Amino acid sequence: MKHILSITIVTFLLFTLASCSSYKVSKISDIEDIDSNIRDNIAIDVSKLSISEDVVIQKYKGLIKEQLTDKNKRHVIRRYGDLLIDKGERLVVSENANSYQAGKEMIGDSINTYKIYIQQFPSDTTNDYIYYQIARGYELIERPDIAYQYLTYLTNNYKNSDYYQEAQFRRGEFLFVKHQFVKSGYAYQSILSEKYQNSKLYDKTLYKYAWVNFKLERYSNTVNLFTRLLDKYYTSNMISDYEITDKADKGNIASIKDILRATSLSFSYMGGSENIKEYTQGKAYTPLLYDSLARMYQSKKRYYDAINTYNKFINSNKNSRHAYKFHQSIITLYKTAGMADSIVPEKVKFINNF
Repeated sequence: MKHILSITIVTFLLFTLASCSSYKVSKISDIEDIDSNIRDNIAIDVSKLSISEDVVIQKYKGLIKEQLTDKNKRHVIRRYGDLLIDKGERLVVSENANSYQAGKEMIGDSINTYKIYIQQFPSDTTNDYIYYQIARGYELIERPDIAYQYLTYLTNNYKNSDYYQEAQFRRGEFLFVKHQFVKSGYAYQSILSEKYQNSKLYDKTLYKYAWVNFKLERYSNTVNLFTRLLDKYYTSNMISDYEITDKADKGNIASIKDILRATSLSFSYMGGSENIKEYTQGKAYTPLLYDSLARMYQSKKRYYDAINTYNKFINSNKNSRHAYKFHQSIITLYKTAGMADSIVPEKVKFINNF
């Protein structure tokens, strides 16, 4: 992760470091004048500066102790916390035990810094970001229970926050792991509105909410939610009417297989192939769902149910190119199941049909 300093502070730091041997803050008020002339969010990568990241961190630490205007104090405290948590995160993912411990301590310092910010500026309109960062810090030091508390505070008090969606998703994840599926479902459902429909987290939330419904044995809802995702996979050419295509990457393939497994189980719990037609009206990938259910039955040696599933499709879709293929599968299933008496009549039926 890149560690970023705003150009305003970086410019000031570089100027000060180059011009004097002892770091002075008497000119920090100059930042206010510079701020008004520089576009917000212009940034410089610390790794490309002539001074080290550690030096910059120490300079910010020193600035916190100085007499600053509220505006500059806000900026300095937040930036110091950001620098600590960013570097700390990089260290805790290291395989080196010493780096891991140093990273945890640095993240702990960042959490304390953010808490100081909240104490000094409790009414700041941007405190949603501070609560988000504190929660992030607690997750990084493996305290998801405390992170959850801060995420809950954020979602309760900053419903229009830019961090609301991610905070609710992370709350949903925490509750899902704890098997608190009803509460988890509320968290996921809160960010499935049209407002978030084009966000990167939307499909992932839909996927997890579908699994919540599965865990709660709401199988009809499960199928409806998962087919919404299959609609998208079909539109994106990641699935065809019958199979997963080479357009799907490794991650998509895993998700699609999970969805097919969950929908097959849901259909099974709702009574089997009798229900598929109701949920697949007008869907081009209907054969994929029938085949998935039949294969699941076959894996459990429920051969009659697998044969019945294929027959259900054939009877409703006699002109489909998959009817021929599924009929061949039925003959194979009779052989696998040792139902020799059924093989010849089925072959005769196959010849008459095709």
